[in-house]
Amino acid sequence: MVYRSKVASPSLRVKAVSESEDGVSEIGPVAKSLAEGQGLAIPKRPYKSYLASAVIPERAGAREIRRNNLELVLRHLALLGPCSRAAIAHRAGLTRPTVSRLVAELMELRLVREVGTETSSSMGRPGTRLEIDGRHRLAIGCEVNLNSLAVIVTDLAGRVQYHLRRPVNMVAAEPGSVIDELAKLCQEAVDQLSSVEARGRPVEAIGIAVPGSVDQKTSRVSNTPNLRDWSELALVAAMRRDLGAPDARIIVDNDASFAALAEYWTGPHAGTLDFVHVTGDVGIGGGAVIDGRLLLSSGGRAGAVGHMVVDANGPACSCGRRGCWESFIGLNAFLSSLNLPSIDDRGPEACLRPVVSRARLGDPVVLDALTSLGRMLGLGAANLINLLGSDVVILGGYFAEIAQWILPAARAVLRERVLVTTPHDDLIVTSTLGFNAAALGAALQAANQVLSDPILLRLT
Repeated sequence: MVYRSKVASPSLRVKAVSESEDGVSEIGPVAKSLAEGQGLAIPKRPYKSYLASAVIPERAGAREIRRNNLELVLRHLALLGPCSRAAIAHRAGLTRPTVSRLVAELMELRLVREVGTETSSSMGRPGTRLEIDGRHRLAIGCEVNLNSLAVIVTDLAGRVQYHLRRPVNMVAAEPGSVIDELAKLCQEAVDQLSSVEARGRPVEAIGIAVPGSVDQKTSRVSNTPNLRDWSELALVAAMRRDLGAPDARIIVDNDASFAALAEYWTGPHAGTLDFVHVTGDVGIGGGAVIDGRLLLSSGGRAGAVGHMVVDANGPACSCGRRGCWESFIGLNAFLSSLNLPSIDDRGPEACLRPVVSRARLGDPVVLDALTSLGRMLGLGAANLINLLGSDVVILGGYFAEIAQWILPAARAVLRERVLVTTPHDDLIVTSTLGFNAAALGAALQAANQVLSDPILLRLT
């Protein structure tokens, strides 16, 4: 398996997308990237750009301008679909010779390809249509969970090439052994790619989702209430060592943040600009997208919705406090309410099967527990909607498996507690991405980072 190296990002981004005269960008900040068959959508309304830093940047050099313009071409193709060189030049405000040079470089990198001639054109004779072509390079998304490790391989157009999930006992395992196993799974996934064309393609970037906070300045895992000995772990360095790739381009973030990005890019909720994804597992995490941007914080603590206190006298939580939302709606807490054993290496689906079976038979004890779970979900969701002004709360993980029994109670609570005029049944829904949402989001974000700086790619 070939891994590409990481180079420091340029200090100044000249222009990420074209802007209209009033300064409102024509497209959202996160590229739809990714290609046919993934259900991606353009954001539904424009957004205003903002200053990311108060630091005065250095003057842009030739490399920065070139990188920016290469990305500009890729983003136009990703967000607007196949179009000609002339159309890109018109929308981006670049000259046609400049666009032609940029396209030639992107074609050499095998990131763009020609796909026929336009049937009509308002800007002269029909031109050759171009589209994103990510078939020749790979990205990997990984998820470290309390009971399993997951790996998803995509190409740079976001098409899933392979995925696997492996049970693991995180309670007994040391971090070093888990990271070693994760590196082996990455290698196994790439080796198992079925198509001949898929073999031998370089892995350009890896994203790793973890159930805890990540300091984005250092990429260190800063706080993992449910994982022993993972706090302050230098995960990137350890993963590079076990991969035997000291310069591999690796990004790390909270699992709920990556799951939120997966929701933003794919599936029925793609393009929704204001929402919160709540990851349902032993731990409860949240990824908030506000005006098309993932909510971040300097210490990586944003999104720890599971530790929002909903009852100061409530049960003890894994974080050492009492009354956290997680202590009511976490998977182990829910199973405990039914006197069922905690989740084990069988995975959440297997642990939920008796619950679903009994609910379908009308077991009153199970139905009461599901209703209580729904009410507590609605209480926390109402707090999030009132605080963030989100259009919808998307429930992922195990909540999707029992949606039909928990959503009515959750929606009833929202009708009582939220301060919006939106139909209340539309305010809380369940995800369609299953238990692989975080790994998928990690892979898509890894691919997205490569597209942001295509000149880092080496010809193969």
